[in-house]
Amino acid sequence: MRHLRWPGGDRDPPVSRAFWSAGAGLVVGCLAELMHRYRSRSIRGQEARASASLKAKSEFLSLAAHEIRTPLAVGLGYLDMTEHEDLGALTPEATVAVAEARAQLMELGKVVDALMEAARMQDGAGQLDKIETDLCALVADVVQSMRSLVGPKHHLVLDLPDEPLSLQADGLRLRAVIRNLLENAIKYSPEGGEVLCRLRPMGGRAEISVTDHGLGISTSASERIFGRFTRGFQRGIPGTGLGLYLARSIAEAHGGRLYVHSDRGTTTFTLVLPRAGDHVEGAQAIGD
Repeated sequence: MRHLRWPGGDRDPPVSRAFWSAGAGLVVGCLAELMHRYRSRSIRGQEARASASLKAKSEFLSLAAHEIRTPLAVGLGYLDMTEHEDLGALTPEATVAVAEARAQLMELGKVVDALMEAARMQDGAGQLDKIETDLCALVADVVQSMRSLVGPKHHLVLDLPDEPLSLQADGLRLRAVIRNLLENAIKYSPEGGEVLCRLRPMGGRAEISVTDHGLGISTSASERIFGRFTRGFQRGIPGTGLGLYLARSIAEAHGGRLYVHSDRGTTTFTLVLPRAGDHVEGAQAIGD
């Protein structure tokens, strides 16, 4: 096959090479765009399936929680009758068994309450009942209520500011958050030690922190533990996997935030709340 020679000695015209170069670039660009669209569609599909799965799980557990409440109440009612010996005298062994049964049913009640609260927060039905709240008194009361539940290996320490500290808040839900953080600090420091609960004013904010010296939390797990139905990775420690999810949801509903820092076994959860009705930087709305 003979080739024409163009001025300058080229066997093929420059326009031909430019044409093929542009064509190749166009093909590569189209392929890249198609790959991007495919990946985006695939990611959106995965996110939609994950969201639908999580919603179905939440709806199922919420329904299950509603169904469990009635037989749970009946069981506790019969235990009350048994403890008061309305059904006959109890032997010492039966008294111990009834007390253990009550403790287990009370734990089940906590699980049911957590499931229902999670469903309410997710659906946007968990409206806050904010009133002027004395944080010093609230934190002190929660810590005091925990002292009777702490074994001899743990030492609860309360550190409050000298001046009063108050803000608009849902006191009942804040109590639940602080109690959950204290319970976790005790559970995840099985060797015992000091558990410190500290309240401090920080400009236009209030900070409540809980520190323990236990098992610690890895950097990779420091965000995952706030997800629904997610728990720490230590085996043998009971829990619903909803406590920290609810705690962060309540913090964000107040315009605040909840985060954790853990280093060499020292773990601190910090709840930051706005004092003037503003949102703390980094806070998100429920459902985001």
